[in-house]
Amino acid sequence: MKIALLEDNPSNQEFMQTLLVMAGHQVFPFNDAASFLSTLAATWHSTGTLPYTFAILDLMLPGPLSGLDAIQHIGETYPPSARLPLIVISGAGRILLQEVQTRFPGVPVIRKPFKMHELLAAIDALGLTNEADSAT
Repeated sequence: MKIALLEDNPSNQEFMQTLLVMAGHQVFPFNDAASFLSTLAATWHSTGTLPYTFAILDLMLPGPLSGLDAIQHIGETYPPSARLPLIVISGAGRILLQEVQTRFPGVPVIRKPFKMHELLAAIDALGLTNEADSAT
């Protein structure tokens, strides 16, 4: 599957990317929400599709946009037919994580630090297959 990985910590990003690639996925890393959203918009405007099967997002990111801003933007910008499943990973406090679960109940939240099997289980729970990649 094609996975967008929005994580600003270089060691976390490298670790997750390595393990996801070893699990057979293509990983497209981003360090900030603006570059991730820009890539989504460019592909959407040129092809009418989103470039990734799903995205893994950290909440606390550098720059003016947080992961929460990115989730909200995706929901407001793209139609449900272009659904981009999301998984949140974050070391944020419980209040922020509860806000994500309240505002976006369909988005799984994994608290850092986590075990890789927890992330792989959340990916499996999305119920996606590699067939989704043939559409992009």
